[in-house]
Amino acid sequence: MNNTTNHNIDDLIVKFLGNMLSADERRALSEWVAQSEQNRRHFQRQCELWASSGAAAELDRFDTEAAYRRFVRNVEADIASENEADDASDFDSSGIGCSWMRRIAACAAVVIAVVALTAGAFYIGREDLKNNMADMTITAPEGSNTQVTLPDGTQVWLNSGSRLSYSQRYGLDERNVKIHGEGYFEVKRNRKLPFTVSSHDMNVRVLGTKFNFDDYPDGDKATVTLAEGKVAMRGNFSDGKEYLLAPNQRAVLNKNTGSVVIENCTAADAIQWRSGTISFEGQTLYEIAAILSKTYDMDITVVTQHAGRKRFYGDFSRKGQSARDIVDDLCKTSDISYKVRGRRIEIR
Repeated sequence: MNNTTNHNIDDLIVKFLGNMLSADERRALSEWVAQSEQNRRHFQRQCELWASSGAAAELDRFDTEAAYRRFVRNVEADIASENEADDASDFDSSGIGCSWMRRIAACAAVVIAVVALTAGAFYIGREDLKNNMADMTITAPEGSNTQVTLPDGTQVWLNSGSRLSYSQRYGLDERNVKIHGEGYFEVKRNRKLPFTVSSHDMNVRVLGTKFNFDDYPDGDKATVTLAEGKVAMRGNFSDGKEYLLAPNQRAVLNKNTGSVVIENCTAADAIQWRSGTISFEGQTLYEIAAILSKTYDMDITVVTQHAGRKRFYGDFSRKGQSARDIVDDLCKTSDISYKVRGRRIEIR
């Protein structure tokens, strides 16, 4: 098959996929496909390329049965039209059999092969498309928050230093995301495609709900706090048991032991960070120092166990108070001190 012929055939294949073939073009393509195995493979590959490109969004709407019926009707109509013009020549001298019936059978066989190849190409192309989709990643820089809307309408707020990733397949046949850090999720409900968010330490499965997911790699604990709906939480290093949460409950995973504790809480307090409020609910100073380091993009460390094990409560404003202001307020309520060295704060 030379380049000119190849180019013309490819034009016919494109028109076939768009259902724009004329009767003559339809017959020419059918006959060409039937000529050789090489032609059949070329036709199939072109269909695969089409199915795995911009037409992917239409895959689920492709109706092979309807395409087959439409194609057969068109071919039969073309041949019937020709028969009216030369009906007498269609019969052999004995009056037995007729060429137009043989031609319908031949064309129908080619049509069946063409439609079958096209249907197969849709699914082969679809798998190619899925397998070659790269992950999407959204990052909240240190010292700031980021909000993103996922393809299905799910809203996600990422806290400072957090990262969210998901496949471009998201919403096609799955809704799975991975998180590194902390995020608040308002999940769009979809019974057919449950939503899952996972980190190194835990996994949460939902249909539609609002919850906070907190798992920074350098922390000793990971938490899930539920605001609305229901979630099923599972630790990746525990016994695999799922824990069902109700609104205003949180699951706290101890990364060192794998144990999970379910606690009652005020969910609104856990998500105040979205509006710039930093809320402490009994965290140790070690944990608070890690939070402040990420929130303000600074190096804040606790150098003594005496200070690090103390727990604090209170709300602070990220916009209205600096990291030093917050550390100063905490130190005033206890027998601890701190030193500032540029962008480094040491608490003892």
